[in-house]
Amino acid sequence: MKTPSLNQLVNTMSLIPSCLMMVSPGNTVMVVNHHFQQLLPGATGSMIGSDFKNCLEHILEAWKDTNITHLRGMDEWFLANYAILASQKAKNTFLNRFSGVSYNTVEEDGVLTAVIINFGVGAPVKNKIAVSDLEMAFKSMTDDTDILISIVDDFGNIEYRNPAWVRYMGEEIPQKGRFKWENAIHVDDLKSFQKKLYDAISQKSAFSAEFRMKD
Repeated sequence: MKTPSLNQLVNTMSLIPSCLMMVSPGNTVMVVNHHFQQLLPGATGSMIGSDFKNCLEHILEAWKDTNITHLRGMDEWFLANYAILASQKAKNTFLNRFSGVSYNTVEEDGVLTAVIINFGVGAPVKNKIAVSDLEMAFKSMTDDTDILISIVDDFGNIEYRNPAWVRYMGEEIPQKGRFKWENAIHVDDLKSFQKKLYDAISQKSAFSAEFRMKD
């Protein structure tokens, strides 16, 4: 598969309803997508060509009421881990340290050319420990069941998985990315489940399904 060019990535970023920023290996902001511009009107234009550290401080100040001070130092982390940014280990470490934010690397001929940072979908980043009493009650009820329960947002990001997933899979399954349902669901139930899932995603609606797991 041909790697998309930077121009293609920029065009794609403009269509995604999430706060995306493209940063060069030298920590200079290259692109701030349209969704980001809507949340920080008048400020994102001055970010392009600026040092990422300065832009990060501006974001922290603009969104100070959302309790995201744990993102401070992200610029230094990228510089310190430059050589291993593409590794899954580095990405997992990043997710644990800077909760609510993720990144992907852009490479051309094996050389890192940019990092795309995702600051969150919709509203500014929220501290993941800010959980409502209702959510806590729900999670406590699902801790002991053997039913596999997940909560996923409109864009496929995992918000919650109950412990049954860990018990079933034998280890903690990834919190990001596509889960390979075809490896887990009984073949006779897979097609109907996938239809419900994709219909719910396209319509941005909730759904529930029952299915048999493979032995």
